[in-house]
Amino acid sequence: MLNHPIQQVIILGDLFHSTYNIEWNNFLEFLDHFADITFHLVLGNHDILSSDKYIADNLTCHLILDMPPFHFTHEPSHHSELYNLCGHIHPCIKMKGRGLQRLRLPCYHFGNKSGVLPAFGAFTGGYNISPDMDDDVYAITANAVLKVL
Repeated sequence: MLNHPIQQVIILGDLFHSTYNIEWNNFLEFLDHFADITFHLVLGNHDILSSDKYIADNLTCHLILDMPPFHFTHEPSHHSELYNLCGHIHPCIKMKGRGLQRLRLPCYHFGNKSGVLPAFGAFTGGYNISPDMDDDVYAITANAVLKVL
């Protein structure tokens, strides 16, 4: 039993990076299993299906979504008042060890006015971030999410 039942899920775009395929039907079946949860899709540059494919009882599509204190977008946005959460960039952090080890991990990157969420998938690529010292960065490993800055 969850202490905080999930009421809604917000997807920040690029749900699928291709044309219509069986995965879309699998996603619609997934939505049916969670009919009591509202799903929001903030459309991304790779969400290229025709608009009739995005119709489901508990799925709402948006170009942007404002739910104060947040301004949800696919690409970074400089909203004057609300904290921007976006996807698109697929942030990664490079880490170096004393023995010249190097590791590159997807991460969450939170700054003063915006946060960038990681992409999940084998073919998403990644952008090496250069965080400011007062930013918060959480690296994603196979078994944990770790604060690294």
